[in-house]
Amino acid sequence: MRSAIFVLSCAAILGACTPNPPVTTVTDADAKRFGTNPGMGALYVVRTNDEMSAYGLDLGLDTRSIATLGQNTYTRVDLASGPHTLTCRGARAPLVVQIMSGQPTFIDAALMQGRCVMAPLDQASGRARVLGSQLMPPRS
Repeated sequence: MRSAIFVLSCAAILGACTPNPPVTTVTDADAKRFGTNPGMGALYVVRTNDEMSAYGLDLGLDTRSIATLGQNTYTRVDLASGPHTLTCRGARAPLVVQIMSGQPTFIDAALMQGRCVMAPLDQASGRARVLGSQLMPPRS
């Protein structure tokens, strides 16, 4: 009886340790359709070749870490409308991004001279850059 209680207690403790569900559960092909979930906007952060592409680019959104981008990768996060703060290790300052419901927003991120540089991309450039890259799913 004691061993059954012990096993059930361990199972309950381990069950409580499971990670939160991912922020975005789209595949690379789904993300490249550029749709959005109802009432949400989509933030795409893309990194192609830069002078330090051998190093990972650590991204944060609002108060949490979301992804580490390598060469020719991007991440997509579904967000509520409004301002969101995008950070990158080594950046001089965070970038405040305005998310609009029903629209994708594209940001270019690169390492230049040892610093992270982030800049908005227009729709056509952002889509083209994402289409040439691979999805790096965001952390939950």
